[in-house]
Amino acid sequence: MSHKLCVLYVACLMLVLPVVVLGLDTPEAFGDQSGNRTIGLSSTGQMEIIKGTIVRKVLHRSHKPEAFSDRSFNINVGVSEVGDIDVIKGSIVRKTQKARSGFSEHQATGYAVANNASCEARKVAEANARAKMAERNAWLYEDASPHERLAGMNSSAFHSSLIMAPYYPCPWSLAKTTSVKVRHDGGKWICGLPQLRSNRRHQVIYSIGSNLERSFEDTLLHEIGDNLEIHIYDPTIKDKAKLLDWTSKLPKQMHFHDMGITGEGAKPQFPAITLQEALKQNKHEQGADILKFDIESYEYELLDTTNWYTAAFGIISFELHANLIQHRRGGFTLAKSVELFKKLEDAGYRLYSAEPVCVGCTGQTELAWVHRDWDPTCGFSCSCFA
Repeated sequence: MSHKLCVLYVACLMLVLPVVVLGLDTPEAFGDQSGNRTIGLSSTGQMEIIKGTIVRKVLHRSHKPEAFSDRSFNINVGVSEVGDIDVIKGSIVRKTQKARSGFSEHQATGYAVANNASCEARKVAEANARAKMAERNAWLYEDASPHERLAGMNSSAFHSSLIMAPYYPCPWSLAKTTSVKVRHDGGKWICGLPQLRSNRRHQVIYSIGSNLERSFEDTLLHEIGDNLEIHIYDPTIKDKAKLLDWTSKLPKQMHFHDMGITGEGAKPQFPAITLQEALKQNKHEQGADILKFDIESYEYELLDTTNWYTAAFGIISFELHANLIQHRRGGFTLAKSVELFKKLEDAGYRLYSAEPVCVGCTGQTELAWVHRDWDPTCGFSCSCFA
């Protein structure tokens, strides 16, 4: 009987909720006295214990540990002074991080229980995405003649849509700025929009190509709130009086730039700067949260010539006008479109959404990418892959 009780006790210990607790700079130890166990903590991480069970290890670092005790289970846990542990009915539930690098106490560098954006889940999603990308490339670049026919297929063909299907799940809540029920060409699927709304971190958005239309920007301002900075770029407005009237009515969070954004080495026929230059001019060298562009086939040049390794955005959403690119440049095959995608993927961006721009927009696709190192609560400062 005692053996069965022991087995039952061990099984019960495993039925616990995962929790994130920041690591400590100096080694500490804590124990579950009921289980007579003492666990050593390394200087690079901390082993989490709930009811005597090791849950998982994280590699964030913090300073000046202090301790509190979960008396109902006799667990003494080392905790940094910059964070809090919530204890409900004797169970450690979650860890939140207080002010760090200007962030508010509501922003967690650890993840709450049941948060789909846990590092473990994101690492699994990353491994799955790499497998899907590798298989997609095999379809396109193998030497067999069927593969050659597929690679040369028009980018708007049915098989192309299957090859270019999203392969990465948004690890946070997914929300659309405007439904196709409201607007014929719909809006943008933004990964983590509710999380952007729920924290007080200063957030930055770049929008390229407006044509004096700002429904996307207005929606984000409404959804996220005033702690938002939006930069709009468009050099194509010829009616300067109309442009002046439009810019005079912009909310204070929106800033219009009468110039274009282009890639490195490009020679546009209008005043333009690179994304890196725009980020530097606006003091956003550490990156921004969202980049949106709708530039009527000139996304080809932007995607092809931008150094995406040094242009850090959490979300990139754009319309791919394959039919217009084919008409303007020719030779825009499925293989060529994937080559453009690979420039984003090699820099850490993952495709999470794809859908038609509108019912009658043949050969035009709305695409959305999320950077694997970005988090809507803390930007690029808490990567799971650092």
